[in-house]
Amino acid sequence: LSEDGWEGVVFSKEYIAGRALANDRLKGEMDLITQHIASLS
Repeated sequence: LSEDGWEGVVFSKEYIAGRALANDRLKGEMDLITQHIASLS
């Protein structure tokens, strides 16, 4: 791989990790909202 190629690999790994973190955070918020709604009913 050229240097540009390696930068692309590093970027994609960081991007994927960032997306996974964002998805986990979103899932956690959805779980909290679901629990809140359940407690109201």
